[in-house]
Amino acid sequence: MISVYSESLTIPADGASVWQVLTDPARHASLDEWGTVGAPVRNEALRREGQVFTMNMSYDDGDQVIHYRSDNHITVFEPERAIAWMTSIEGDQPLGWTWRYDLAPADDGTEVTLTYDWTDTSEKNMELYGLPTRTPDELLGSLERLSALVATDRVTSAA
Repeated sequence: MISVYSESLTIPADGASVWQVLTDPARHASLDEWGTVGAPVRNEALRREGQVFTMNMSYDDGDQVIHYRSDNHITVFEPERAIAWMTSIEGDQPLGWTWRYDLAPADDGTEVTLTYDWTDTSEKNMELYGLPTRTPDELLGSLERLSALVATDRVTSAA
C-alpha cells in the first residue's frame, strides 16, 4: 500500500530565496493548494528542529466549515536543504503524517521536492482523518504556487 506521495519542481531561483518562503509561516497560506491553511498564531520565522509553530486552519466537510488550530512540530531543519514537520491538533501529539520540502541545486534554479508521508499514521488516525487527504497533483500545484511566490518576491526585491 502506498503511504508516501512526492512531487518535484525546479524553481528558477536560488535555494536561499525558496528557503525564505518556506521558513515564514505567514506565507504558508499562499502555498496551500487546498485552501485549508490560514494565518499563523504567532508570526515568527522557523529556525530549528524541535520548534512548534501553530497555524489557524479550516476544514470544509461539505455542510459546514470547521475552524481549528494545528501545531506543526519541526522534525528536520537543514538550512536551504530540507525542512519537515509533523502535524497535530493544537496541544496534542503529532498525528503521524509529515510534510517535507527538500531543496537541491539545479542548473536552472533549485529543485524542490514536496513529500507527504503518512507511513507513521495509526490505522485509527488514517480512518478518522481520511488519509491520504491530498493527491500528487495537489502537491505539484503547491510547488507551482511556491514557484510563483518566489518569482513575485524576486520581482519585488529587484524593483
